[in-house]
This record gives sequence, C-alpha cells and structure tokens, in this order.
Amino acid sequence: MITPQQALRTVYRYVRPLETVRLSLDEALGHCLAESVRADRDLPPADRSAMDGYAVRASDLAGGKRSFRLIGEVAAGHPPEVKVRPGTCARVLTGANVPPGADTVVMQEQTAEHDGAVSIRGKVKPGSHILRRGEDARRGEVLLRRGMLLNAQRIGVCAAVGAAEVRVHRRPRIVVLCTGEELLDVSARALPHQVRDSNGPALRAALQA
Repeated sequence: MITPQQALRTVYRYVRPLETVRLSLDEALGHCLAESVRADRDLPPADRSAMDGYAVRASDLAGGKRSFRLIGEVAAGHPPEVKVRPGTCARVLTGANVPPGADTVVMQEQTAEHDGAVSIRGKVKPGSHILRRGEDARRGEVLLRRGMLLNAQRIGVCAAVGAAEVRVHRRPRIVVLCTGEELLDVSARALPHQVRDSNGPALRAALQA
C-alpha cells in the first residue's frame, strides 16, 4: 500500500499538460488557462461616481461655498456633456463618469435641489465617492494567471476585459474503475454479502463538479 501523497507524486511524474485550444467564454467553463489574461485598459477607464449625487469642485467647498448652480446631469453609459466650473455642479448617477472640472461627489442625501440650485449640508471630504481611473486594475496588468481554472467569476473577469475567446488546455478524459467482487450496480438487489457501488457515482459527480 502507498499513501495518497505518494500516489499523487507518481501521477505527477507522468502527466503532461494537454494540447491547447481557443474557446469562447460560453465554452470555457471548467478549463485551465493556457495563457494569462490581462486588462485591455484601465479599470475603471475613467473616474466614476460611486453613488447618486452631485459632482463639484473641492476648491469651492474649501472656500466655504454651500450653494451651486446646477448645469446638467451625467448618467451611466453616457459621456459627460458638461464641464463643472467654479460655482456650478452636475448631477451624477452611480457608475457615471465624473464630468471634467469636478473632483468630488456629494451624495444626494446631503443635498437639496430647488429652482436650479443645489445646496449642500454637512461636511464633505474632498475627492469623496469617486472610483478613480485604474483603481481596480491598470492596462496590461495580469488579472488571471496561466494555469488558473476558469469558474463563473473568472469568466466574468475575462468578459470585463474583452477576452471573448481564451486559450485553454483541453479537459482530460477520465475513466472511473471501481473493483471488487462484492460490488453491485446501484439498481441491483444486494444480498447480505454484497454492497452497491456508491464510490463510482460519487467520484463521477466530484469530477464534474
């Protein structure tokens, strides 16, 4: 008899990576990456608002200003069409790009809008509520390394960086052989000296999980 660790070492001496193939993300689940996946651009690619609120200039807040003229709105998925100048602000929705000129987002719970003007209540930290460009990853940064097993979360990472296809190793074909004169098929009627083969179905299920 040998230990499981010894058996694994024996297997590792003889196994080699299987050939590689390019697969779409819909086909790649459960495969191992044959090459690393890198960010194709900064993530996020621009400064973005982390919540619904108003984009302002920190220098205005530092000067004690608490009322701003509203000049427009920026929604997620649309490029900013306004520029925040001294004394003005722009409404921004969660995920929207922060418009030029602004460097701070005031959450809407701290504001009141009336007749085209926005007033701010309470303290606001300069630069708050903004996800900075490249905060999650920089262009060219390795996000998934070669050899990683592609699960649902990693498929999502690939999609986020535009990797519609990935190079992976082919999955091995595995045969489960359960031996023993006492073993019976699961559906068979077992006599007192016999046992049903429970390891086979369990191992096949584990391999597919």
